[in-house]
Amino acid sequence: MIKKNVEILFLNFNNGLKQRSEFELVGTNANLKVGEIVFTKNKTVFDKSNFINHKSNKSISNYAFIGFAKNNSKLLTKIVSIVNKGISQTKVKQQITCFTEDNAKIDAKPILEIHNFDSEAYHGNSIGKLNEAEISSLMTKGFSLEESKKIIIRGKIDKVLSIVSKDLVLNAQKIMEDKND
Repeated sequence: MIKKNVEILFLNFNNGLKQRSEFELVGTNANLKVGEIVFTKNKTVFDKSNFINHKSNKSISNYAFIGFAKNNSKLLTKIVSIVNKGISQTKVKQQITCFTEDNAKIDAKPILEIHNFDSEAYHGNSIGKLNEAEISSLMTKGFSLEESKKIIIRGKIDKVLSIVSKDLVLNAQKIMEDKND
C-alpha cells in the first residue's frame, strides 16, 4: 500500500523471471514512480505483470519500462493501471519500449482501466530494433559496432531513469557498469 511517495527501479540482467507486482495507491496525493530496465538473452524468459490500483483521489502513477531481448529469449510484460469508480483527479502514465534482435520474442501490453471521467491517463507501446542509421553514424565517427550499440542503449535507458531520483539513478548506473564489464 502506497500512502505517500514511492520510487522504485527494477533492474534485470538475463535472469529468467515470472513475477506479478501489485501496487495500491491509498493515500490522497500518493505518488508512484517506477522505472524498469530488462535485458534478456540465451533463451531466458522474462514474464512480469504489474498492477497499479488507484484507490485514492489525486493519486499519480508513472511507470516506464524498457527491455532489450536477443538470442531467442522471450520478454513478456504487462502494466495494468486501474482507476476505480469515484476516484477523481488521478494521473496515470505508462510507457513500454522494447528492442529485439536475433529471433527474440516480445509481448508488451500497456492496459488502462479507467472507471471515472475525471482522470488524466496516457499509455504507449513501441517495439522495434535499434536504429541502423544511428549505429552507422556512430561507426563513421570511429566507434565499433558494440560501442555504438552501447551508446544508443544508454541513451534509451536514460529516458526510463529520468522519472526516478538521482540517488536511484547513480546506484543503477554503478550496477549497470559492473554488469557490462
